[in-house]
Amino acid sequence: MINPETIELSCLPYLSLLHRKNLPAVSGIYFVINNQGVIQYIGQSINIKQRWQRHHRLSQLEELSNVKIAWLEISDRSLLEEIEKALIHWFKPLLNRRRVRKIKINHRKRGNPDFGTKYRFDNGREEPLSEQVKAQVHPEVKRQLKNLAEQNKCTVPDLIREAIEQYLASKETTQASS
Repeated sequence: MINPETIELSCLPYLSLLHRKNLPAVSGIYFVINNQGVIQYIGQSINIKQRWQRHHRLSQLEELSNVKIAWLEISDRSLLEEIEKALIHWFKPLLNRRRVRKIKINHRKRGNPDFGTKYRFDNGREEPLSEQVKAQVHPEVKRQLKNLAEQNKCTVPDLIREAIEQYLASKETTQASS
């Protein structure tokens, strides 16, 4: 059995939530960690990569900025549930103690899927709204974005979302220092 006190989160392998498609296909425990290093969620899976293709907490986690997924490979699958419970009890992640919010998103069949990115704005509401944001760009810019996404093993909407999040974070920092 694993002693939770001995786990060094900073030593575990991790990927950005945006790059979850590159997670390994291994059994283990995963930790969702925010940009302050606080564990938001702990889970277990016999195939971490497959689990994150459609995670039930994905929409909530996408609302946080700079979230990463760290993992601890556990080869003995019979221990996963016991280890997960012990780690949740030790770390007490916020989202493990909350119900999953359901968000309905209308998927439109038309338009360019490369450049439609979902953003969520809560504006004080219990349930965030979803809005499809589209951008028209020069064909050369589109080609560059596709190449950059391919190099980073993510999608063009992921790149756009990350750029907007970084821009908004820098604006908040600028406003806070004023």
